[in-house]
Amino acid sequence: MYPKIDNKNRGLNKQNIVEKNLNKYGISDSSILTLVGKAFDWFNLKYPKYNLLSKDFKHQNANGTYLAACVIFSTLSNQSSIGLSRRYFGKDNNTIF
Repeated sequence: MYPKIDNKNRGLNKQNIVEKNLNKYGISDSSILTLVGKAFDWFNLKYPKYNLLSKDFKHQNANGTYLAACVIFSTLSNQSSIGLSRRYFGKDNNTIF
């Protein structure tokens, strides 16, 4: 949620407008909603001195990208992202390129 359009009075356990619309208009029972925005909200609440967004306050910086990747990894793999390396190097041998 962009800081300028987010409602600061909403509880973090309640859905924001993006989550509400995704649920209302297109998330089926077989889909997975990855709550990256919710992770950003919780992180900002716990660690307010660390910024997750770039200077335009719309796009994530390196810290935000890492947090988003951890949330996606955990959602898809059902494993904890604690201890994941910040960088992976190598080539994906499964690609056809």
